[in-house]
Amino acid sequence: MSAQVPSVDDVHAALLERIGAGIIEVGSKLPSCRVLADELGSNPSTINRAIQRLSYHGLVRTEPRVGTFLINKGAAPDMGQDEVEKAIRDAVLGARRSGFD
Repeated sequence: MSAQVPSVDDVHAALLERIGAGIIEVGSKLPSCRVLADELGSNPSTINRAIQRLSYHGLVRTEPRVGTFLINKGAAPDMGQDEVEKAIRDAVLGARRSGFD
């Protein structure tokens, strides 16, 4: 049985978790899409779309041929109740698919 590849939503959530936990600090350069894809079990295209979403919300700035930098860790929009419930459901389903009870 093959593991499910993380979606853009999964990757976006994982990056937000790293930002919230201080693993990625304001002013620091994010790892490349290829490195993140390897770390998260995804592909560079999915990582790029998740980073574009972070950019849309004002969290990162990408400089062509230089990299992507975290510019604001507090600009992420608040999640509504429906979004929180979906995130929790997705996390539980993902854990179950990975073999957790």
